[in-house]
Formats: sequence, C-alpha cells, structure tokens
Amino acid sequence: MAVFFAVAGISITPTHVYTSLWRKFIPFVLSKNIRGVSLVPYNKLTNVINQNISGLFLFWESFFSSEVKGASKQKKKSLPHLLHLYMPAFRIKNLPASATKNGAGNLFSPGLPIPFFSAKAGNNAIQRQPTPQVPAKPNLSSISAKDPASSKSHPSLINAALANSSYAKYFIKKLSGTGSIDAKGKFVIEMSKQNFVNAYNKCYGTNVSTLSSTDGFYCPATQEIHLVPNAEFGMAFHESVHKVSALPKAISYGAWANEANFAFDLNEGLTSHYAKEILDKDYGITNYIDGYPTQRKKAEGLIQTFGKDEIAKFYFAYDVTGLLSKTEMNHHGRNIGEFLVSKLKQAW
Repeated sequence: MAVFFAVAGISITPTHVYTSLWRKFIPFVLSKNIRGVSLVPYNKLTNVINQNISGLFLFWESFFSSEVKGASKQKKKSLPHLLHLYMPAFRIKNLPASATKNGAGNLFSPGLPIPFFSAKAGNNAIQRQPTPQVPAKPNLSSISAKDPASSKSHPSLINAALANSSYAKYFIKKLSGTGSIDAKGKFVIEMSKQNFVNAYNKCYGTNVSTLSSTDGFYCPATQEIHLVPNAEFGMAFHESVHKVSALPKAISYGAWANEANFAFDLNEGLTSHYAKEILDKDYGITNYIDGYPTQRKKAEGLIQTFGKDEIAKFYFAYDVTGLLSKTEMNHHGRNIGEFLVSKLKQAW
C-alpha cells in the first residue's frame, strides 16, 4: 500500500521512519554479537542486507519524495545515478562524470541522508574487500628467535612470514593497510622502558608505574605493536600473531568481561601456540620461548578437544560456529556468550 501511494506521488509515511526502524531492528535481530559471541555468517548477512535495504529506502526517498529539490524534473535522468549511489547490488562500472560534480569521490548529494553503511567509491560492480598481494615466502634460515628485534627489517619479514604460513588462510585479508605488520608507524620499538610503560598506559587506560614481566604488547585500538628496547625477534613475532587474531578485541567485552583471568590465559596460550608452531614447522626456527608454556599446553589440549580448524577459526576470526552446535545456540539464546565461555573454560 505504501509503495502504491509512493509511486503515485503521494507520501503517507516518511521514508526516514522506515529507515530509522530498520536501523534499530536489524542490529537487534542480526547483531554482530550476542553477549560477546560473534556469529560470522550472520555478521556477513547483516552487512549485505543493511547495505541494500537501507540503500533502497534512501533511493525511494530520493526518487519519489517531492521534498528533494528538482526531483520531479530529474526522476528519469537520475534513476541509474540514484541506484548507483544507494544500492551496492546496482553499482555500475562507469558512472557519468556529472554524477560526481559535488566533489571527487563524493557519492552523496547535498541534503540527502547518508546510508547506514556508507557506500564506497570505485568502479567495481559490487564492492568487496580485496585480498592483499601475497609477498614472496621469506627465507628465515639465518634468523633466531633470540635475535634483537629490528624496527627496520623485521616488520616486512614477519608480515611475509605470516602471509605464507600454514594458517594464512584464516587471516590473510587482515595483512593489508594498517593491518599489515609493516604498516607505517604500527611497529614500535620504544626508546626506553618508561616510554614503553607510557604507551601501555595510553593504550589500556591504566596507570601502572612498571611492567617488569612484559616485553611487548599489541594495542587493538591503534593496531600498534609496542616492544621494549631490548626485545627479541620471538617476542616481535608473538605480538604480530596477536595482531592478526580476533581475540584481543573479542575478549574485551560481553561475557568475557566476567572471566578476565581465563580470557587472558586463553588468549596468551593460543598466541603462544600459533607463534611457536609457525616459526618451528613453517620456518625451522626451533628456539622460540615465551612466558606462557603452561597456557600453551592447555591451549593445545583445547585444540585436541575441539579440532584444529575449529579453534583456528575461533582465534583468528572469532567464528564460534565450529564450537557450538545449532542445538546449543537455540537452547541458550541470548545467554550463548556465557555458555561459550563456560564450555571453553571447562575444557581448558
């Protein structure tokens, strides 16, 4: 009925009301997380639906509303343009130059609302996250885990090593832009231990005066790796594995907040396992050590319990679908986050 009146040029229900309801309804039903649990398939579905349906509402408003200046005179002429602007599924390859006259790369006309997910400028019919070009596999035969870390040669070396590792398929798309290990300004060896402490406090909002047992950390908010002045290659690699993992962000909210100690042990244990396994089995570096041998042993037990692929998906992408059955998801509903933590902790 509403569509009929809209086509007839009669506006009964403002489109922005539909858009507002949509933006509240979809994140609730297909949210990115349910009590700290991210369900990857739902996450992808949410993105596709929001991009196209929210875009449809905006297209509808732009094409049919008499409030848009000149709309009645420009409807036929602007139809392909509006579809291009607001619905990714209709993104055309060669947008007329006149369509971007409001500014280079600006796909939104003045006075029109911005979609729920901002459209991306480009010439592809459908926008997808590009897979970064994989660098050549590095030769690490002359590298020791005990070598002094270098902010000049090691970032690109570690980036290439991770991109060619046996686990690369789980995180390869993260190794681009600011997500790459060798991104400018994202791999920092501090000039002093005090600078290291200051950087830690700035990242985590703490006020500690010393970090005697910590030689490095990864800051999820800035995507930066910070190391003490005398850090070793092994520690730099450990923190780089943290960077390609999904756990640092995932365990900072939801059900994990009530299990901070377990979350820490789980995160460090799995990171220790993957850092050691990649260096050892993929590159022959056998002298990697860190401060988490106990956590690493428990993490390896977790892998035996749930499966190598299932835990890798959980660690690198926070995909829990391999850890929870459909029955468990349906039964626990909104408390699925607490159930997941409990299940992993029991197996730990």
